[in-house]
Amino acid sequence: MTLNAPPESVPPDPGKFKLFTGPIGGVLFDLIDVVRAYDFVPGAGGGGTVCHAADGDGDEPGKNGGTAHFHFHEDDCNQQPESEDFSDPSSGTDFHSTQVTAVSYDGVAHTVTIVGLGTNNGLPVAFTIVAVDSSLVPPGLFSITLSDGYSNTGSLLTGSILLR
Repeated sequence: MTLNAPPESVPPDPGKFKLFTGPIGGVLFDLIDVVRAYDFVPGAGGGGTVCHAADGDGDEPGKNGGTAHFHFHEDDCNQQPESEDFSDPSSGTDFHSTQVTAVSYDGVAHTVTIVGLGTNNGLPVAFTIVAVDSSLVPPGLFSITLSDGYSNTGSLLTGSILLR
């Protein structure tokens, strides 16, 4: 930014323009160059967009006993189809996602939250999945909530969850 003259060289003129406390005077800055904002993100390979991926496959305790199985894959930099599946035979739950509407990653808590739409036993539902990374927070945790009232949360009995 540059100034054509000292900022105080133009005295305030009460007849032209007033802003809250009184008239405005002075010289305005001239913007002569624009540079892209500093947006470096450590670990992102040069700044800009950060890619995340989340994969999980395993078993957790079922809601009414037995085991429930989950599988999910999310990758925001790869155009391969994402998928979320969950089955809990003890409660008659058989969920499959049809559309993911939001994915958020928490690097401090080592979690991913996936929100979207799907079917449970062929009927439409909305879903929210929260998964905790197995390698950083053993043994990992998987939680699913469906809009039809079903929910289940548990530590992994087998399998793993990996966030990158």
